[in-house]
This record gives sequence, structure tokens and C-alpha cells, in this order.
Amino acid sequence: MQLIQTLLIAVSAAVLLSGISVVLGSPKKKKANAMRFFLATLGASIWTIAIMIFLALPPNAENVAPLVVIGIISGITLCDVALLAYLGWEYKTGKLATAIFSLFGIILVAILAINPSVFYTNISLSHEINRAEIVTGWYFVLLIIYFFLISITFSSYLQKRIKAATSRGMKTGLIVFYIGLSIGGILALVFNLLLMSSQPHLIWIGPMATSISILSFFYSAVRYRTVSLSSRGIRILSYTIFVATGAIVYLLVFYAIFTALFKVPNPSPQILILNGLMTIIVLLLIPAMNEVKSFMHALAATETIDLNYILKKLEKSDNKYFNENEVASFLADTMHYSTVSLIIDGRVYSSGNKKPTGNEAAAITKAKPAPGEIWLLPDHLNDEKLVHSHEISRIGILTDKKGHEIGRIVFGRKLHRAELSRRELIKYQTVIGMLSVLIEDRRK
Repeated sequence: MQLIQTLLIAVSAAVLLSGISVVLGSPKKKKANAMRFFLATLGASIWTIAIMIFLALPPNAENVAPLVVIGIISGITLCDVALLAYLGWEYKTGKLATAIFSLFGIILVAILAINPSVFYTNISLSHEINRAEIVTGWYFVLLIIYFFLISITFSSYLQKRIKAATSRGMKTGLIVFYIGLSIGGILALVFNLLLMSSQPHLIWIGPMATSISILSFFYSAVRYRTVSLSSRGIRILSYTIFVATGAIVYLLVFYAIFTALFKVPNPSPQILILNGLMTIIVLLLIPAMNEVKSFMHALAATETIDLNYILKKLEKSDNKYFNENEVASFLADTMHYSTVSLIIDGRVYSSGNKKPTGNEAAAITKAKPAPGEIWLLPDHLNDEKLVHSHEISRIGILTDKKGHEIGRIVFGRKLHRAELSRRELIKYQTVIGMLSVLIEDRRK
């Protein structure tokens, strides 16, 4: 049981840190929805820790046990309601559904806190297994209906997102998340509600299955960019999941070797020898871990550019909500550059803190491309210091419909290979053309 408790702590930390990573890496316009995802991870973390505490309660903790049970129900309720809000808040019906399920969730938790006997008659604590004698009455049926309906509801909004996806990559990523969420949800519903009374020693399976949902969310976010995250946010999320998964795998391997060698359920002095063996194994696995780390970098800086997604986002921008700095940040993230700067009417807007000064912007604006070229390459600037300090790889020219220059876009260091194919250059020209139209329309 000690291994299970340790694994639950690791899963809880991974889930909560994933929510924090999403909040830290989300752009300003997406912070509200990121906070809703964070609340879902907070609820899942509370639920997981509460189950861990319940399993670890000593026989003389009868007074604490009812509070822990309330924590279990409260945590999973917060998780499901927040997840519903995260997936359905953009729809009017989603806001209404969130309000209704929030109200009923509060009522269910309040009933349990006021009269626990509607849910269980007795909590027996022992050194072998802790369990609650569940009453399969109206409250138990109400819980099943509530969690079943809320699961169906947020699944329906996720399916709406899948159908509304404009690109194959986005749709595939959402399907991956849907599959992982469904597996975790079904296991939680079965082992943490339906079998809570008959198989109390298996209630840890539900929160452990949460790791499947988090891994599917992580993969869809990093591989298919289903969530608007900055490059920094992607890296934070990648390393968070990588470290947490590594810790869980280490503990499982540790337990397997320990039980195989010593045939005892609890740690003993021989654990020192086992730690020595595990240290050697970890050192031997370092090359493989480096390969995994490289794979994470490759995922975070994928070479593909989702042109439809970029154009759709730019097209949704209008004169009222067009923010040059946010557009520059969006292009840097989606086109995989260290920075992107816009020089419009002598003013500089950038995705990073370090942007060209007024004199540097003037030098960039005055530089001309070679005859027959539409791009300004670094050697066109004739200023190695300027190119080096801002990691300039190329400069695009923004023009109005008459072909007159209205600004320039400066691309920093490319996050993967520097050479661009003809097909990629055409994508860049399409994006720059759309950006030029937006800037021109804003001037009217």
C-alpha cells in the first residue's frame, strides 16, 4: 500500500503542475480558460490526495475519516465542473450547464457534510484496508446520475470542438485527448463509485487513471497544438510531464525489484542495497533519457506550419481587437521562431522583451532586397551587430493592395532547420499577405 500512496502523490503533483504550466504558458486572451483548466487539475489533485489520505488513515482516526470522504467527493465534483467549463464555456449552453451542475454539485456536497448517513453507515479503519459501508439508496443513485450526466455533457462539448476543428492536426489532437479522457473517466466511475463498497481496496485506480488523461492532453497539446501555449509554456509542460512520468516509472520498477528480491511488503534495511542497484540502473538509462529529452524538444518545435490555423486566427482579428504585440507573439509561436517583430509606421512591436530600437528599426526599414527578391536576408542589412543581437534570419515586406510598402516583419532565429522549402516560402507569403490586409484595413 505504501507504493500506491507514493504513486498517488506523484500523480497528484503531475496533474496540478500540468494545470499551472498551462496557466503560465497561455496568452492573455486565453488566461481565463487556462484558469478553468487549472481548477479542473486542482480538483483532480484534491480528489487524488484525499483518496491517498483515506487509504493511509490509522485505526484511531475515525473523526478524520468523514472529512476525507467529503474531500473525495468535493475534489472530483470540482474537477468535473471545471472541465465542463473549460470545454463548453464558449457556448451559451455551456455556461448554463456549468451553472446548473455547479449548483447541484454544491448541494450534493452539502448534503453529505450535513448528513453522512445518506451515503455510508460506517467507516472501518484497519492496518489492512480502510473502507466505508456504502448505502445504495437515493443519494448513491443521485451521485451516479450526476457524474454520469456531467461526463456525457462535457464529452459532448469536446465532440463539438472536434467537429469544428479546421485542420486535420487539430482534429486528431482533440480525438487523442477525448480517448484519454474517456478511459480515465470510465475507470474513475467504475472503481470510485460503482465498486466503492464491494472493492474498496481498488479506489486508487480512478485517480491513477487520471495520468492517462493528462498524458493524452500533454501529447495533443505539444504534438498537435490543441491549446494556445507559448514555446515557454510548451517546454514547461513537456518537462513537467517528463519528470513526473519518470518518477512514476522509477517507483514501479523499484517496487517490482524490491518485492522480487525480498518478498516482503514493507521496506527493510535491505532497501539500501536496492537503492544502490537502482542508482546503477538510472545511470545506465541516462543515454535513453537523453534521447527522450531530444524527442521532447522535437515535439515542442515541430517543423510543420498549420497555415489554415494561422490564417483563421488572423482573419478573426478586427480593428477593435487587433493587437500588434499579441499578433507578433502568435506568429512567433505558430511559425516556430525565437522572436517576431513588426515595424509599422516607425513603431516596433515584438513578441519578446528585446526588440529593435528606433535607430535599428530605421536601418531595417531602409534596407532593400536584392533585385528579383521579395525577402530581405541578413546580409542585406550590412550590419552584423544588428543581425547578431536580434538573431535576424529574414525580413518580410508588408505592402498594401497597390504594392506600396506599409511595414516590415522581422523573423528571429528559427527553432529548427534554417532552410525553407519553396512550399514553406509560399505559406510565409500567404501569412504576410493576410497580415498586410489587416494592417491596411486598420488604417481606414
